[in-house]
Amino acid sequence: MVGTEHCPRPQSRIRWRAGTVACPYVFLFFLLPFRLFAAKTCTEEGLYMVSKAADCLDHQDTGCAKIKLDSVLKREPNCAEALFVKGWILQYYDDKPQDARDMQEKALILNPELSDFWEKRGHYIESQLTSQEFSHFDVQFYGAQDRNKAWDAVKYLNDMYDQLGSLFGVFPPKKIPVIIFTTGEFIDAWRAPFIGGFFDKRDGIVRVRVDEMPGGDEEFRHRARHEFTHAFMYQVYPHDLPSWISEGMAEFYAHSNPAGGFWKEDRLSQIENAVKGAPWLTLEMIQEAISKKRVSPHMIYQAYQESEAMVIYVAKERGDSWIPNVMNYLREHGGTFEAAFEAVLQTTPAEEMERLHHDWE
Repeated sequence: MVGTEHCPRPQSRIRWRAGTVACPYVFLFFLLPFRLFAAKTCTEEGLYMVSKAADCLDHQDTGCAKIKLDSVLKREPNCAEALFVKGWILQYYDDKPQDARDMQEKALILNPELSDFWEKRGHYIESQLTSQEFSHFDVQFYGAQDRNKAWDAVKYLNDMYDQLGSLFGVFPPKKIPVIIFTTGEFIDAWRAPFIGGFFDKRDGIVRVRVDEMPGGDEEFRHRARHEFTHAFMYQVYPHDLPSWISEGMAEFYAHSNPAGGFWKEDRLSQIENAVKGAPWLTLEMIQEAISKKRVSPHMIYQAYQESEAMVIYVAKERGDSWIPNVMNYLREHGGTFEAAFEAVLQTTPAEEMERLHHDWE
């Protein structure tokens, strides 16, 4: 890369810098695509102030970030970068999802490349991680201080690897990459305070946060198992599934407790109490809520809860084997998930969902 001999190697916690930077190639890596291919929506001064707002967020100072972003938007109401970052604050700190969505949609209309910018930035920062190979996983993490967390993650992931492989009679054909993050690293890499982690089928990577979480080690175990289930399913069946079954399975296996004879009943009771009084969602509404997320956070929460309840309910009525039986049928015969469900269980997902709804009324 041009100029690297005059610049220090970027640190693992690179911050977004605009305007004046110590190392030009960092500036070029993050911002050059927009200066060349996208319409310029901010002045250099505006971009510099947005970078300072990002620094404020690094230190969990949303008030500072808002002041800097608002000063930019007062002078430059169409500065896409300022609108985009302000949208994150409205979504994750101010609990104003509609305002956040409107602001970020405006930003992406002004500069469609912004979404790619944050993603490239996240992947660049991830390229600075320490890596260690295990039997079934390639694990990456920040520095030696997180090695124990990586080992804990591998322990939980190995348990799930063996459990799901035995249940489904098939194991993933290749190693699964896993990235272990702390809260600060999540925000630093992706500029989004993800609650626990995520699996991205585009790169096949499981990302799990490990620090400062309510529930401690048990919650870490739950998150690792949830995201691994997504990765496992996608390796053995690399096609899209309905949102309700994808999320429902992940939660089912994350919570599953062979030693607890009544765990399904207990979990169903918890979900029933959690969604009591909320409008019942159909499978079509659940698909829309989870996949597009253009509804209220309460409806998205309801959709995830109903998805999990549906999977547990069918398992309670028909046995845990219904999931591998349907998935194996789908792998062998193809077609839609709904058709495979009906072929194996002699009923439709919609009919089972209605039975659950009736039982809860």
